[in-house]
Amino acid sequence: MSEVKTNKISSLASNNNITLEPDGTGVVNLADNDKLTFGTGSDLEIFHDGSNSNISDVGTGQLVLRTDGTQVAINKGSSENMAKFIVDGAVELYHDNSKKFATASTGVDVTGKIEADNASNPALSGVTNRNTILQLQNTDTGYVAGNATAIDFGTSLTSATASIICKNDNAGSGYGGNLIFCTSPTSGNSLTQRVVIANDGSIFTDGISGSASAMANVKIDGNNELHKDTSARINKSEIADLHIGLDAVVALTPRKFKRGENTAFEIGFIADEMASVAPEVVMRGPKSWITSVETDTEEIDISIEYDKLTALLTKAIQELKTDLDAEKAKTTTLQTQVADLITRVAALEAGE
Repeated sequence: MSEVKTNKISSLASNNNITLEPDGTGVVNLADNDKLTFGTGSDLEIFHDGSNSNISDVGTGQLVLRTDGTQVAINKGSSENMAKFIVDGAVELYHDNSKKFATASTGVDVTGKIEADNASNPALSGVTNRNTILQLQNTDTGYVAGNATAIDFGTSLTSATASIICKNDNAGSGYGGNLIFCTSPTSGNSLTQRVVIANDGSIFTDGISGSASAMANVKIDGNNELHKDTSARINKSEIADLHIGLDAVVALTPRKFKRGENTAFEIGFIADEMASVAPEVVMRGPKSWITSVETDTEEIDISIEYDKLTALLTKAIQELKTDLDAEKAKTTTLQTQVADLITRVAALEAGE
């Protein structure tokens, strides 16, 4: 039983509980801006302001939602999800009843793309079309540069402040451009072009053009480091004559073979066999380069630097030339001796 005194409802029950039992409509009505308040200082308010429904924590503590059930759900009506907070599970966020974001024990799962709309900052977007996996783009261009690439960073070579490291140079559409890798300067805004992967598969380094007269070779040296290979004396030291030549070439074993799963035959040499004859032209490395198994760390003969065979073959030809010149000299001597003998024989025969 309850007792109403002016604007106060008091409990007359032994347990001090107050029970509201609406008569007729089953509704307890509070007018707009009439509030249900909770707490000594009326810290929690529930009310309708004429336009919006409000749950307001106007105190100094926290607004805490607790459940011993399976989840806390925020829905549109009774048919569309907006958010789910699953007990001992994921937090799910929805757009128009379509799940776009969910936490997981390993991190987060995102469906769609992530974009930052501030034009002064790069935007990160996910799979948008074709084979694109990851894109970092400057949104003020209005384009997603590099739609055909797997990774695309930015569209400008003059915006080091945006931390652009590589880009597709066809900013207009992203199709058919070159992938350019750059380094940031120590000061200023201009990035420095270092490596270009052309759309035909060619690779250029340090801004060197593709013309045969200007292009330097790019090689992996004995320390497995990629570098430009120049033939200038200033780049070399401890220069000495090659000690192997014709004998090594004769000892080589040309082979034909199939590589991996390819069905066509190739011709060449076997690195393991070449190493026993001319180890100077064989590159060694971990077995994992071939097997792609990280634990295969054994150092083996990996590949042959065929360009170095030019020096070996040149030495062999020079040795052949020396031998040939010696044989020519012998032949000339023999020819002279034979001619002398012929003359003597002719003289003897004339004296008869």
